[in-house]
Amino acid sequence: KHYPRNLIFIKGRQDKMGGKVFNIFRAMRSIAQELKPYKIKIIYYNLEIKEEVDKLKKQYGIDCELIPWLPYKQILELFAQSRFTISATEIEGSPSFLLESMALGAFPIHSGISSIHDWIKNGKNGCLFPLNDINKITECMKNALKDDQLITSARNINWQIAKTRMDRRKIKKLIKNIIEKEIIISEKNQ
Repeated sequence: KHYPRNLIFIKGRQDKMGGKVFNIFRAMRSIAQELKPYKIKIIYYNLEIKEEVDKLKKQYGIDCELIPWLPYKQILELFAQSRFTISATEIEGSPSFLLESMALGAFPIHSGISSIHDWIKNGKNGCLFPLNDINKITECMKNALKDDQLITSARNINWQIAKTRMDRRKIKKLIKNIIEKEIIISEKNQ
C-alpha cells in the first residue's frame, strides 16, 4: 500500500523509566505553525500527558490525538503514514519504535542513546538529539518538515538497512551459529 505521509508519530512516554515526551512537546510549541498541516498521533502514553496534549491542541492549534491500544497491524500502518517519528528516552537497547520507523519509511528522530549509533548516522538517515536539548529537538523536527530530499534519501538508506540487518532468516542463522559455537566451546571445556 502507498500511504500519504501526513502524520507525525510520537512515542508518548513520560516516566521515571526514561521517557521524556514533555521535551518533545516543548519543542513542538515553538514550531506550531509548521506542524499545523500534519496530524500528530501519540502512542504508548500515560495519563500524565493528557493535560499537555490538550494544551497543544487548545493553545497552539496543533492537531494531536492520543492513540489507545491498537492491533499491531494498525500501529505499523501509522508508521507507514508518518513523515517522521520521534522518541525521547534514556533507555538503552535498539528500540523497536526506531527500527519500525526505519523499515516503514518514516524519518526517525530519536534521543541519541549510544545503542542506536550503529543504526542512525545523524543527519543522513535520521536525526539524533541530546535528550534535554529542546533547541536540538526543534531543529531536528524543522529539518524533517522542510527537507524533502533528506526524507527521501533517508527512506532509501533505511530500507537497505532494514533488508540487510532486520531479515529474520539472517538473524535466525546468526543466532544458530552463535549457539553452536557456544556449545562447542562448552563441550571442549568439560
